Amino acid sequence: MPKAALRVQSFAISIDGYGAGPNQDLQNPLSVRGPELMEWFFHTRVWRKMHGHADGETGVD
Repeated sequence: MPKAALRVQSFAISIDGYGAGPNQDLQNPLSVRGPELMEWFFHTRVWRKMHGHADGETGVD
């Protein structure tokens, strides 16, 4: 079996189907403003707990 050329650990995609924005390159793998795609998650209790914090947001919003 041939070895894969690329291994993806995790992948985020927007609701409209985009995984990366314009100007994607090695320095900006998700595009120039790509990390904004996951900005909502950094405030959640799950993310905060994974990084040693006791607080964080919950709910659908």
